[in-house]
Amino acid sequence: MVDIGINYLAGNDECYKILKKHNIINTIKFPGRICDYNHMESCLKLAKELNLKVDLHGLPGMTPAFSCMSDKFIENVDWIRLKEVFNLNNSITRISTHVGLEHKDSFDNYDKEDVRKKWHENYQNLKKHMEDLIGKNIDIGLENIPGGFKYDERSLTPEYVSENWKLSDFGVYDITHAKLAAKTLNMDFSEYLDKLTYREKVKIYHVSGNNDETGMYDAKPDKHILLSESEIEDIIKCRELFKNLDLIVSEYSFQSKYSIEKEIFIEAVVLHSIVVDGDAKKAKAILMYLKKKLKDDISNAEEVLNYINMVEE
Repeated sequence: MVDIGINYLAGNDECYKILKKHNIINTIKFPGRICDYNHMESCLKLAKELNLKVDLHGLPGMTPAFSCMSDKFIENVDWIRLKEVFNLNNSITRISTHVGLEHKDSFDNYDKEDVRKKWHENYQNLKKHMEDLIGKNIDIGLENIPGGFKYDERSLTPEYVSENWKLSDFGVYDITHAKLAAKTLNMDFSEYLDKLTYREKVKIYHVSGNNDETGMYDAKPDKHILLSESEIEDIIKCRELFKNLDLIVSEYSFQSKYSIEKEIFIEAVVLHSIVVDGDAKKAKAILMYLKKKLKDDISNAEEVLNYINMVEE
């Protein structure tokens, strides 16, 4: 069974409690929107209280991406404070991050051998620090980065992504990032997917909505909003490409049409349907039903879940 996770967004603990109670999710991902020690502490405490697994996708003070040539990748991490935080919940077994060059940097600025050596140095530094901190083996996974942000286009190619999956302990695939990369590279999305190799290394699959019907996020290429009906079929098709997945995570982070509590709830329930049933028609029907019937304060959450379960039976 593939685990189902959702971003940790502070202030929504009751929503997560309902989702865990009904076995909609069993994993919480940090960071969600904010990556600092206070949010991390709250996330780990909640995970321990609800017996949720923790998907770690970065650290406070760590750069947002594993930059092949950066000397500052983990330079600003406060390892002493981090140890205090991890003492609250020592269930971490792996960490993942994006991989590429820094914004507007270029591979043309470096010798290929220097890039290879720095990649290895940064990777091993993170692994050593994490293992020293937690006292056990830690796997490191690398994720494809999105187009639309002026990254060196060579770091967006399926060949580059595949090579990083090959070299890392495991891979992370983000469908929205892949679509944005294909667009930047002027490739059909299907062609981009066909060129991805080492798919067996991919353990984590990230999904989130990117079709903005409100106009609030027009300037933001990677929106992390509520899933739309039109995105569900591609999510299901992509899942079939990665046979060794053990976790599918919603990276929903930003409110669009409804309250944030309602959107978190909808996202999790629809993702659960996608993972458990793999039926696009059914997932779309659940999405439409929840948009219409779930109250903004999710006070009728139990009622709508009971109705969905009754219909399924």
